[in-house]
Amino acid sequence: MGGDFVNILNVAYYTIKRNIRDKRSLCLMLLFPIVLILILGTALDSQFKPQNVDKTVVYYINNDNGEMGKAFDQFINQDEIKEILDVKTADSKEEARGIVSGGGAAALIEIDEDFTASYALGEKANIHVYNNNNSGFRASVVRNIVDSFIDGANSGGAILSIGKMPDYKTFTTIEDTPLETDGKIPGAMDYYAVTMLVMILMYGAGYGTYGMAEDYLYDTGNRIKASPIKIHELFIGKILGIIFTIFCQSMIIILFTKFVYKANWGNNMAQIAYICLSFSVFSTAMGSAACILFKNERTADSVINILIPIFTFLAGGYVPINSSNNVFASIRVLSPNFLAQTAIFKTIYGREVLDIYTSTGILWAASLIMLLISLAAARRFKA
Repeated sequence: MGGDFVNILNVAYYTIKRNIRDKRSLCLMLLFPIVLILILGTALDSQFKPQNVDKTVVYYINNDNGEMGKAFDQFINQDEIKEILDVKTADSKEEARGIVSGGGAAALIEIDEDFTASYALGEKANIHVYNNNNSGFRASVVRNIVDSFIDGANSGGAILSIGKMPDYKTFTTIEDTPLETDGKIPGAMDYYAVTMLVMILMYGAGYGTYGMAEDYLYDTGNRIKASPIKIHELFIGKILGIIFTIFCQSMIIILFTKFVYKANWGNNMAQIAYICLSFSVFSTAMGSAACILFKNERTADSVINILIPIFTFLAGGYVPINSSNNVFASIRVLSPNFLAQTAIFKTIYGREVLDIYTSTGILWAASLIMLLISLAAARRFKA
């Protein structure tokens, strides 16, 4: 048993030593992502900063003199609303609609004269929002604000039924909150430090394809057949050496981007390291399995080099992607990059711990399956 362990360590040591001497691979795995993170993080920095948007101009006509009309007046004149809307009045509905139709305002908000009475009777009470076809985003802003008032009014219906009006000062508008925690929003450098790290870890699969090809497809394999070393010792040692190489390279990239680029990696570096280790195992297993199954290093590399950009795109590695489309949201889960990025981002920004371990658990399970397939194929080779 002790001899087996020593053999495994020796194989791992020489694998690490050989990988370190491979200047081309080191350049790809270290310099390339560091330069790419700098380029993307600098060039796209403005895209990750909150944009100063001019106030949305709306016209407002309140035909209701009742309590609900007064409540909406109070609501729309809150400081929070005034930061978003530039509310103007018009002499007539026709004048306001003409201005909106001509593009002079995003929308017209009109409250029916019987709004309070209808609301008190539990009947349909209308707030009309008119907009032109070119209002787009700004019209959506206005509708969201009106909807927030209506939601608050509906929740206050029970209070109104006993003769009291809800306090609309407590209502707040719906906010679209980016990925953040403790007030920190990831900038371009923060974002691409994570996504490019994950992408380059996937390219670590190349170590796996070469390592398996060297031992089982090339002339070296013939010498292995005649050697006293056991197949599982060689396989485990080789895999451990490759995993260690990829993992160390990931730590170098993280430390460099953290202290040189000032990228945000959060406060839980132990968990970040665990995720990187999990993904290092996955990329090694994928490269090894591809080489063994295709029985050709070049074919395996070609397939992997096609898959990695696809996985990176699906995960939003090149540009952030809004996954509001249910079909796309389902597809992107198939990307291992997405699982790793999700785990890292949620670690940095303090999201659900369960999701983090679910993502890494899937990676470990897939890795185990691929490694078992590779080991089974390797045993047949030895025989």
